[in-house]
Order: sequence, then C-alpha cells, then structure tokens
Amino acid sequence: MVQRSTRGVDAMGASSIRAYEPEDSFHDVLYDWMERAPWLAISFAMHLVLYFMLAAIPWSAMQSQEVPILNARIDPPDEVFVEPEVEEIIEKIPVPIEDPVQVVENVSDVDAISEDPAESDDPFEAPFAPSNNNNAVIGIGPGGGLGGGGAVGRPGRRPQTPGPVLTSIALGLEWLAEHQSPDGHWDGDDFAYQCDRGGPPADGEGSPLHDVGLTGLAVLAFMGWGDTPESGDYADNIRRGLAWLRRSQDTDSGRIGVAVSSNSIYDHAIATLALCEAQAMAPAPMRGRAAQSAIDFAQRARSAYTGWRYQYPPDGTADTSVTGWMVLALSAARKAGLATDPAAFRDALGWIDEVTDPATGRTGYMQPGEGVARPKHLIDVYPAELSEAMTAAGLLTRAFASDALDQPLAATDHSREAIDRGVELLLALPPHWTEDGAGVDLYYWYYASYALFQLGGSHPSAWKRWEKALVDTLLPAQRQSPACFEGSFDPIGPWGEDGGRVYATAISVLSLEVFFRYERLDEH
Repeated sequence: MVQRSTRGVDAMGASSIRAYEPEDSFHDVLYDWMERAPWLAISFAMHLVLYFMLAAIPWSAMQSQEVPILNARIDPPDEVFVEPEVEEIIEKIPVPIEDPVQVVENVSDVDAISEDPAESDDPFEAPFAPSNNNNAVIGIGPGGGLGGGGAVGRPGRRPQTPGPVLTSIALGLEWLAEHQSPDGHWDGDDFAYQCDRGGPPADGEGSPLHDVGLTGLAVLAFMGWGDTPESGDYADNIRRGLAWLRRSQDTDSGRIGVAVSSNSIYDHAIATLALCEAQAMAPAPMRGRAAQSAIDFAQRARSAYTGWRYQYPPDGTADTSVTGWMVLALSAARKAGLATDPAAFRDALGWIDEVTDPATGRTGYMQPGEGVARPKHLIDVYPAELSEAMTAAGLLTRAFASDALDQPLAATDHSREAIDRGVELLLALPPHWTEDGAGVDLYYWYYASYALFQLGGSHPSAWKRWEKALVDTLLPAQRQSPACFEGSFDPIGPWGEDGGRVYATAISVLSLEVFFRYERLDEH
C-alpha cells in the first residue's frame, strides 16, 4: 500500500484539512468486474434454462377449447314451377275439324309466310302456300278434345270404335311421337332426322314456315286420343309441344309465331286452339295466361261486325277460312273459362249467312257460293270442284257459334235449308283416294267429318254414309313400311307440299278420332 506524505499537516491544524478519499482506477474496476463475472454467467445460464422450461409447458392444453358453431343455412331450392296441367277435363266436344287455313289444307304449314297485307288481298291466296300461290281458301280445322262449344270427348266411346280404326290411330300417333323434335315442336321440313327405327328416313318434307301450325295440329291429335298434359302415354309429348308454343308466343302482343307472312294468322289460330283445349282439359296457371293472351290477340284481329282475314290490324275484310279457325279457338277458350266476346260469335254467324248461297247451300270463301282455292300451280292437278271445304267450314262455324250463343243451330227456315243443302253437297263428294290423287283433299275430309258428326243427331244417315267412306279411304292409304314411314300418310293433295307428311298424318289421325273423341253439340 502507498504511504502518503503527512508533512505540513501539523503546521496547518487537523481541523482544517479534509480526509482524502482514494479514487478507483480503471484497473481496479476491471479487476472487480472480473471477480464477479462467474456469478453473472451462472445467473444468465439459470435464467436461460428456466425460460426454455417454461416455453416447453403446453399452456394451450390447460385452456378450455371453444367449439366453433357453424351457422348452416340451407337455401331452399329454386322453385321450379310445374304447371299443374290437370288431367284433360274430358268435356265432350265435337271433333274440331281443322279449320280451313285459307290456302292451306295443311294446318301444319300455318306458321308463316309474310304478314304483308298486300300479299293477302287476293281472296284465293293460300295461307300455307308459297308466295307464288294465288288461291287458297282451304285451311285446317280444329282437332283436340275440346274443339269448341261441345263437350270434350268421351273415352267411353273408344271401345265402340272398330278395332282397325283404333289401330290406325295408334300407329299414326306413334309416328308423330317418333318425329317430334327434342325441343318439343314438329319440324315441317326436318322431321325425318328424328326417326331412329332404322331404314330410310321418311320423305314428304313440308314448308319450314309453319312449324307453329304443325305443332298445334300434332298436339291436338294426341289430345284427341284422350291423353292430357298430365296423363296418358303421350302426356310428355303434349307438354313439350305446348311448352314450345308458349315459348313461341310474343309476350307483348300475345301472338304465337312470327308474323313472317300474311298467312301466319292461321298458325296463331291453330296454336291458340291447342292451348285452349289443353287448358280446358288440364287447367294450369301459366298455360291459362298464355291462352288468354292468345285469345285477346285473336279478338283484336277481328274486323268489326264481321269475321277475320289475314291482316293485323284488321282492315274490315273477312273470309270463311280464317273466320272458321278463329271461331273454333274462341269456342275452346270459352270451354276453358277464358274471356271471350259474344259479339264475335254473332258476327261470325252473320258472315256465314252472307257468303252462303241459299239456292245451293254452298258457302263461299269471300263471296256467296264461291268455291275453294288452290295454289296456282296446282289448280289443274287438284280441281277445286272436287272439294267442298268452305261449305264444311261454314256448317261447323254455324254449329259452334250457335252453341256459344245458346241458340238453336237452325234458328230460322233460311238457315235450316242452308244446312240441309250444305250436307247434300258434302255427301256428293265423299272421301275417295283416286289413283291420280286429284280428288284427295285431307283438309276437306277432316272438316267435313267434323261437321257431319256434329250434325249426326239431325242427319244420322248422312254421318253414317260419310263415316264408311272415310274409313274405307284412309285406312288402306296409311303407310305400313318402311319403318320410318309406318303409321304416316303420304302428303298427297293440294296442301301436301306445304304441310308435308307431318300435316298429312296429324290431320288424318284427327279425322279418325272424330268417332269417339267428341260429343255432339245437340247431345251437350
């Protein structure tokens, strides 16, 4: 230890001198820190070990786990509205004979040609015929269960129908079902592609413009058998056909099909008839709205104080062919509980009186006693004098319009004489499949079958004579082979090339269904 000098202390006095405090040098501090370093290292090591021990403890296991609660909400499936197409309200009704489609004996082609009024000024322009046809007074008549004011048909009569007739109908319906397109409609010119029976495809293509009319006819044929959108072997065919017709309807105007021709009004009438008959047989909200909309359009298309023609808006003219179709559609609508204007039935009766020659009983197209029309290039092939299509249409229009107004069919001596003479005209030209086909007129045969069946109560012998001629003519004419032809009818006649095989088959089946499908208005 260093001895510090004390010299001079005594001289100054002890009380005046402060004790000296030695300072730690850097070396002293460093030495002291090194002496304590091991203990710091030990402390640090112990804390580090403790840290790892604490970290290894599973603290999460000591906590209660919270089970997640899932809020599972099952969304209800999209509501798919299936029209409650209730089974055919089989309300017996006279077989609606396809109303003459002005120039179309084939209701199948009733779809479209061109809505230009100028094209329809010619009273003989055929509704189904191509633009080069100048005359066409024929049209297709009603078909399915309801037809008009009569009751819907009675399946109970089917057992009384000759077996060969039932077999023929069944074969025809099978052919139609086989040739329905996947989307539900019947294709006038491409139907052959649907057959998978083997062998050559069926020929007999029709016009591609009238698929709406063809689809309406085919649906009417299935309903004429007694099936409904909800029951029967052909319920699915009926549903799909009706659905396609609804999809083809303009939601604003209610018109079914595109107005590509002045004659397309026929397609609308036939499709409307099918919708209304289906609605009467099997009520369904969606179809009911579509049918009412179609009927509303039909009523707007009527010329005031008279009947119907091609033009829309109406121009004040009328013809027997379009008028007959519309009366049948309105009659079916009435049976379905839809809104109709009684004035339409009164004016239709007035029109038939106006164009019926009282001396002969012949009903004309636009003038008294005027005969039927033919496509210009077929006038010589199918002479107009071999058909009384307009007379048959006039008789049927009288029957349904009178029924709708709840008045006697022969309300006056004048009308009674006209009816009797008209019946004689039909009997003078019974169905007959001539070798050259000149006298073949499927549209006329169907319309006349419908009319004479309705008048069977007052003219029973007339119906019996016609019935025999119809069966003897149609059954042998039905194709039995090849496979894709079996059950169909060749499109022979003035409207065959427009309506094609689909039209010929549907209207022939409808003619044969007259026997059991409808109830006579006088019975109703």
